[in-house]
Amino acid sequence: MSYDALEQSLADGRPVRFYEFSQAGRVWRYTSANRDIDHELTHWTNIQISDDGFRQTGETSADDAKITVPPDLEVLLQYRLYPPSQRIWLTVYDMHYGDTQMVAVWTGSIVNVNRRRLDAQITCRSIAQDLDTTGLRLTWSPNCVYSIYDHNCKLRPADFRVTATIGALDRVAIAALELATKPDGWFSGGFISWTASDGLQEQRGIDIHQGDTVILRGGTERLAVGQVVQAHAGCLLTKAACIEKGNYDNYGGAPGMPDTSPFDGNPVF
Repeated sequence: MSYDALEQSLADGRPVRFYEFSQAGRVWRYTSANRDIDHELTHWTNIQISDDGFRQTGETSADDAKITVPPDLEVLLQYRLYPPSQRIWLTVYDMHYGDTQMVAVWTGSIVNVNRRRLDAQITCRSIAQDLDTTGLRLTWSPNCVYSIYDHNCKLRPADFRVTATIGALDRVAIAALELATKPDGWFSGGFISWTASDGLQEQRGIDIHQGDTVILRGGTERLAVGQVVQAHAGCLLTKAACIEKGNYDNYGGAPGMPDTSPFDGNPVF
């Protein structure tokens, strides 16, 4: 029988749900069935997994899907202290046991993980909700409104990169002699990147740079003394900073703006 026929039948359906998590080439596959299932050369592992259904109300928070999983699920290791640099996607499939037709019923990504005493709850947001969000609008400002290295700024990260070997670290900062080759603040607002042991590219934003030390946004988890990282410069988003980097042609600010507010009660005209 076809999937639709089984779905509409009164007694012949034996529904099974499949959950496929993926991140940059890595895939974890689970099923709610009471046994492991092999389907079209793909293995799905049986675990205690369920969801609260999938809705389309038009409200982002109401449409978020809640997936309940064991607390030691391998996917959750990516969220031990903070979200991973690369998004983890989820695709949900339905099939009837004994049938061969598998149907994709939902696609989205993980936005939050809540560990509880006996299980964990993964909050996932539909890809349709991502596409439906309102985009940011450019504003008028004396300072640059672009993010360094974006398609408007046009600077290349490789041109402002310093390779550094971590000499010391604590929970929030790392120290490396190579960082001291640049003036204080050079890396503030930038980021470090490195290849993690699992082969994925990880990133941390840099909050403050002083001497040979940078304070990281997100801490130093998965970093170690002796590890090689790439430190990329930040930007103060000022006219002077843009000129210093030789990129004033792409400056996104309006330095000629008057320093008075049009909303201070004084008429502009």
